[in-house]
Amino acid sequence: MAEKNAGALLCIKLESKFDSLCFVPFSPQLELGSVLAWKKHQIFSKTTSAFLDHAKEYFNRNA
Repeated sequence: MAEKNAGALLCIKLESKFDSLCFVPFSPQLELGSVLAWKKHQIFSKTTSAFLDHAKEYFNRNA
């Protein structure tokens, strides 16, 4: 939608790159208190597992 000027995006920057979009950080920096939570023995799809692995790696690297 943002590429077609039909809206704006508010997102978390997770090392993604899009040629037609740019990331503009808030100023001053805003802190976020969000969490990811799931059931202890939850079975995930491959896509969800890949997302969680990426998120864990990202947040562990930037902790």
